[in-house]
Amino acid sequence: MTENNIIIIIGSNKMNNFVIKRSLGNEYILLSEDSYDDAKNKIDGIYEKICAVFCCDYTLNSETISFVKDFQNDGYSETIPLIMIIPKEQAELNARKCYSIGFCEIIELPFDPFYFKAKIDAIKRLYSHSSKKADALQKSKDSSDVVINILSTVFEFIQFEPPAHITRVKGLTSLLATTLADAFPQYNLDDDVIKYISKASAIHDIGKAKISPNILFKAGKLTNEEFDIMRTHTVKGAEVLEEFGLDNSHPFYKHAFDICKYHHERWDGKGYPFHLENNQIPISAQIVSIVDVYDSMISDKVYKAAIPYEKALFMIRDGQCGIFPPDIIESFNLCEEKFRSYLEESLNIKIVHETK
Repeated sequence: MTENNIIIIIGSNKMNNFVIKRSLGNEYILLSEDSYDDAKNKIDGIYEKICAVFCCDYTLNSETISFVKDFQNDGYSETIPLIMIIPKEQAELNARKCYSIGFCEIIELPFDPFYFKAKIDAIKRLYSHSSKKADALQKSKDSSDVVINILSTVFEFIQFEPPAHITRVKGLTSLLATTLADAFPQYNLDDDVIKYISKASAIHDIGKAKISPNILFKAGKLTNEEFDIMRTHTVKGAEVLEEFGLDNSHPFYKHAFDICKYHHERWDGKGYPFHLENNQIPISAQIVSIVDVYDSMISDKVYKAAIPYEKALFMIRDGQCGIFPPDIIESFNLCEEKFRSYLEESLNIKIVHETK
């Protein structure tokens, strides 16, 4: 017997379970679970030993859909086949739905035992190859993560902002993205996405590497022409990433590209460089945009003193720094106290408050 020879059967129909066990013989270990919750707990505990999951629940209700969605979100569908076993008349009515919600195969009842076992054996072999590919992809992903960590660190050293600003932006971005994920799950910000957005936020101003030092380090106010040149750091940031030759299929690259290029766009279309509106702006850029403004306003700069904290909050909420997305503003309000705690307690930063 191979190690991954366990099949989970979900469903309380004892006759179905008997027929399945009789057909597959002793080559597989069959574990029956009456409920989706019990099945999920079982899968979570022994997923590396599972070669297939059979669903014998004919209802295809919300519980079924929720289970399949969780199965996919947990990454199990890449290496474990999820198979619906269903009466022929039900299969004819629900085949499209079964496949659309995530089942990889439908087997109709009644079935020929020889055919059934041959099919399961074939599916197991197919997914065994997929599992090896998944292991290779994971090793590739791990290598990519090492490269990303190196790049993020290197880019931080060549930024034209104080290193402390980069540290704060990364930490605040993670806090806001996590709050947004909890408050608005429709954005699908899982832990990996939040990690990549936070890392990518460190290089939001990398395009300033292509701005003339005479403009970049000018002590006084920029002229209109100089300000127009300074604004090009967004598209130049995207150019730097392209010239660096990053793997554009990696999610880090996508978020880094979006953040560099669009973090000065505004919800009302009055940002730059492309005057994008509403959800034309990638969510990663929306997050970093308000974080960048928040940190810049409450921090001392060469050309300005820190704005009192309460005034900065009012200006952001009042739209005086550009209009931010409603969901972003709501999430910002939800985690503003966490922002303050992070700055004061974790980074020992003294926040300037209004004097009365």
